[in-house]
Amino acid sequence: WSLFLPRQVKADFHKPRYFERLLTLSEAGPRFPPPQPEPSPSPGSIPVQSEINGSVGRWEKGAQNSSTDVKTIQRLLQKVANASHAPQFDPKGVDGKIARPPAKSATVAAIEAFQSQMGRGVDGLIEPGKMTWRALLKASGDSAD
Repeated sequence: WSLFLPRQVKADFHKPRYFERLLTLSEAGPRFPPPQPEPSPSPGSIPVQSEINGSVGRWEKGAQNSSTDVKTIQRLLQKVANASHAPQFDPKGVDGKIARPPAKSATVAAIEAFQSQMGRGVDGLIEPGKMTWRALLKASGDSAD
């Protein structure tokens, strides 16, 4: 029977889970396997937005923490952490969220570690156009003012 199968099918036949990927039939008709999640790209390959519209960081300092802005900051911090081999700058993921209370937020901890390394005041807040934002862009290589 294998004489009638295309060459690629013969090669794939021996791969694990080949039959799970094939179209299966049920009483209701054709049923397709569920889509597989795409692997997440490495932080360096993710395009990073180079602007934020509101403040990101400590809630008690009045940070707006929009999901888009938080993701931008998280990606930039990841990029800087990887480039400088400084795990203290890693926000431990890109989810667009700042934990409440901020003492449990890996993103706030990364922001404060970055500010501490800058040698300026540590407030756990990044605001558009301000010093921490400009320094983060410069350190990530996305812009230098």
